[in-house]
Amino acid sequence: MSDVKTELLKNETVRRQIAERAYLLAENHHFAPGREMEFWLTAEEEVISTVLPANGTANSTSNGKPAPIKAVRKAAAKPVVAKVIESAVEAPVKAAPRKRAVKKADA
Repeated sequence: MSDVKTELLKNETVRRQIAERAYLLAENHHFAPGREMEFWLTAEEEVISTVLPANGTANSTSNGKPAPIKAVRKAAAKPVVAKVIESAVEAPVKAAPRKRAVKKADA
């Protein structure tokens, strides 16, 4: 594992995003027992791949210096937020049943 990837995995924001993505994966599979590690590793790869390009180095600015951690956090957050919104849109929403007015009996 590269040093950059190791450092990203230590970042609390990245770990939170991995946890959120793993939860969504588990939820989409109806919380299938015994697949927690699979979901975590998949989520880890998805989140890390959004931050690290194919060459394995952290996103950098045009001058070759590493991008500020705030930029890395934003890059990692975008796909997670998009997936949460996407999964929320896909789920059908049922309308709440109407409340019926109860007539009071005259005394």
